[in-house]
Amino acid sequence: MEHYRRQIKICGIQSAREASIALAAGSSHIGFVSEGLTPPGCLSDEEIIRITAEIGDRSRLVLLTPHATVAEVVAQQARVRAGALQLCHPFQADELRELRAALPETQLIQVVHMGDPGGRERAREVAALADVVLLDSGSTQGSEAVYGGTGRAHDWRLS
Repeated sequence: MEHYRRQIKICGIQSAREASIALAAGSSHIGFVSEGLTPPGCLSDEEIIRITAEIGDRSRLVLLTPHATVAEVVAQQARVRAGALQLCHPFQADELRELRAALPETQLIQVVHMGDPGGRERAREVAALADVVLLDSGSTQGSEAVYGGTGRAHDWRLS
């Protein structure tokens, strides 16, 4: 049986004070939600850069990105320089390989929306390509996509 180290990410950080409190309380990572995702708590890249300037260890910063192309993600990472990118868009295998090649030092966290058809199969597919697979109760289907932090649980038997 494989043993995994537990990691805790406090997400939706809004200030340097919140970041410091979360890290001091034992959070292994702190998350910043980019504009373009489901509010509340979305910040511009400039706001994220300002808040994170006070944090020394950037490896603990997770940037939730809404971008849907490799070029957009790479450009955002060049500005923000997070230790990990939480990819909310369902990137295809070839795109994940391209992101890995472009960002070899950045941890890639691929979100799999369990509210979408085929979520379980998708999780298995991206597990070999991303550093972390995050099972999210959101959905990219329908007229309004809903990304994480909804307070809703998906069917845990699928996990």
